[in-house]
Amino acid sequence: MVGFGQLMEIKKFKVYVSDEGFGHISRQRAILDELLKQRRLDVVLQTKQNLMYAKRILGDSVRYVRRFNNIITVKKNGGLDKEATLRRISRYPYLSKRFIQREKENFDYDFVLSDLVPEALYLSKIMGVGNSGVCHFTWDWFFRKLYPDYKVLHQLLDYYLS
Repeated sequence: MVGFGQLMEIKKFKVYVSDEGFGHISRQRAILDELLKQRRLDVVLQTKQNLMYAKRILGDSVRYVRRFNNIITVKKNGGLDKEATLRRISRYPYLSKRFIQREKENFDYDFVLSDLVPEALYLSKIMGVGNSGVCHFTWDWFFRKLYPDYKVLHQLLDYYLS
């Protein structure tokens, strides 16, 4: 766990925001607003689905990377389409491995903040930097409830979040 004093020493943040809904980016905004009030930081925020919203609420205070962060559900008629989401998430192990390899290539940060991209926390661990995860729910919990028999997915998410 990183204490506040240690957090104040960090200069370069990478923020990974889930591409699902608006709660993730709203929570990150509150955290970033407070951190940026305290001091100057080099912050890079990565998302795809909510990039326009992020730019609107955070403006020029951070830099942006438009990149999908691997997990999103499929909606149909205002609700969750379990079958379509399962088809989409079946590619997750492959996408996840590729995502980590790609992120490692240009990783130059002191700290990772995420709401909650599982690979982001794992990446910070293997790159030897601090991290913090802030969330309303975690994807491992969500997919255990949705697909209790999908053991490969559960094991992969457990590994990233351990």
